[in-house]
Amino acid sequence: MTSWDSMTVDILLEHWKNKIENSMVRELGQHILALTVNSKDIGICTLREYLIALVARLWVEDEGFSGKRPFGNSGWQGDVLKSLAREGLIKGTYDDDSDEGYVPFDWPKGSKLVALAIEML
Repeated sequence: MTSWDSMTVDILLEHWKNKIENSMVRELGQHILALTVNSKDIGICTLREYLIALVARLWVEDEGFSGKRPFGNSGWQGDVLKSLAREGLIKGTYDDDSDEGYVPFDWPKGSKLVALAIEML
């Protein structure tokens, strides 16, 4: 299993952005899809399962789909980004006394990692 240090992740994101073929980019995407997401709305699942549930909700709700509250509560993107922070893929702080757990603060990098993972579906 590959260890994903911050510098390696940054380099792989650049490769992905510039459409440079790299097996490690695909490996990183698959690793992200396998991360556990603890969603307030749909429970514990992999990011792959979470994204599939999100697309299914979009399809079923059609024009009534709420990007702010797709599963009923706001903050749904935070559920995903906390998983990335927990894994050390983005910077985040952790407070054991908080219900929130990891609080991500590198949203731009997290968003790129999720976009990479979506491309790997």
